[in-house]
Amino acid sequence: MRTRFFVACCMALLAGPALSQRSSSPAAAPAPTASGRYTIIHSPHLEKDTVLLDTVTGKTWILVEDTSRNAFFWSPLARKDNDAEIQNWLNDHPAKADQSNRR
Repeated sequence: MRTRFFVACCMALLAGPALSQRSSSPAAAPAPTASGRYTIIHSPHLEKDTVLLDTVTGKTWILVEDTSRNAFFWSPLARKDNDAEIQNWLNDHPAKADQSNRR
């Protein structure tokens, strides 16, 4: 479960800067695509990673299963919108030490 969440967060972080670029004029907001405002993206790497993307705001949600209720729901993914938020996240989540030399 942690791996899927990490992959989804990485996808959101990589897509976030491109999707968060906004024009100073609200009238210049991008129009929804021909398929609609929301797009569902299936991960080619992990079968259970399914992300919902709002193509206007850039907000994302991951599909989560609630096994106790036998139901699915969309859980919002946190998005870092500026350099300060990204730096705070990096400070809170330092890179793991290289363990390839450990026996």
